[in-house]
Amino acid sequence: MSVVQVHIEHWLLKVPFPLLQSKPNRVDPTRFLVSASFEITVNDVLVFSKLVNGNFPNEQAVIEQIRNASRGQQPISIT
Repeated sequence: MSVVQVHIEHWLLKVPFPLLQSKPNRVDPTRFLVSASFEITVNDVLVFSKLVNGNFPNEQAVIEQIRNASRGQQPISIT
């Protein structure tokens, strides 16, 4: 069984609520859409990208890529 390196990166941009409170009639809240990334790499291979896919990964598919990598196989993208 090989050592596997898994890296999960996530990022979330929240709506600036204090700005909306201070100027409720002057700020369009739709200008501050929430965007988020959720990226998973296994042994430096991008396995999943929420920015590409638009949703969260299938957990079993991610686990399968980690297991495959632990057996010495090259992980593949499930995005």
